[in-house]
Amino acid sequence: MIRMYSHVLVIQMGKLFGTVGIRGIANEKLDPNLAIKVGYAIGTYFNKKTIVVGRDARTSSPMIANAITSGILSTGTNVIYIDVSSVPLLSFSIRHFCADAGVLISASHNPPEYNGIKVWDQDGILISHDIENKLEDIIFAEKGIKAAWNEIGSYSEENVPIDEYIDFVSQFIDVEAIKKQKMKVILDCGNGAGAIITPKALRKLNCEVTTINAQLESLRQFFIESEYSIFSFITFLAASIE
Repeated sequence: MIRMYSHVLVIQMGKLFGTVGIRGIANEKLDPNLAIKVGYAIGTYFNKKTIVVGRDARTSSPMIANAITSGILSTGTNVIYIDVSSVPLLSFSIRHFCADAGVLISASHNPPEYNGIKVWDQDGILISHDIENKLEDIIFAEKGIKAAWNEIGSYSEENVPIDEYIDFVSQFIDVEAIKKQKMKVILDCGNGAGAIITPKALRKLNCEVTTINAQLESLRQFFIESEYSIFSFITFLAASIE
């Protein structure tokens, strides 16, 4: 709900959804029980259609993804599971697989103990606050539908369309001009989902890429300061590369 007070725009948040989806500490506020209920609501709203589900590399993400997938399937709505995905890649995958919506299990920049649920529409855009309110109403009023055993939604697993996404994005840049630069790039992937796509995208642009923190490790997603800050370390590494 959006209200105006003295020319100041105020967005009234719901009970579960905040500025961007649902977030909370995994297995506390955001546990499998809540994830299943959110899955019920999503499946009920997108009645018997198809949802793409992806996740980030956090320790709790497989647990939350499995729970929300179960909730969606129980309503008769179909799930295409793509495993680890970045935000833009999930958005692209919805259209790539001709799906009707998408769900990403991720808490973005928050510390590793957090997780979140973000819901996207058919166009790969975050759902509106109006739809969020409808999902909350389904959850709290327990209006979720349950399909008969022989009408449960179908489940399939697909590879993340990384090459297709890179080709799509490449339409909007001067690929040949970038290739001619033969740039040397030091890339800190933060041990997050970007590690599965960004190094490959840069190498396709003829960049010589040196990666750090490119393993999908939840507990290392946030740099721990030691002798060097992250900026000092990258500066040191850049100076050592001829």
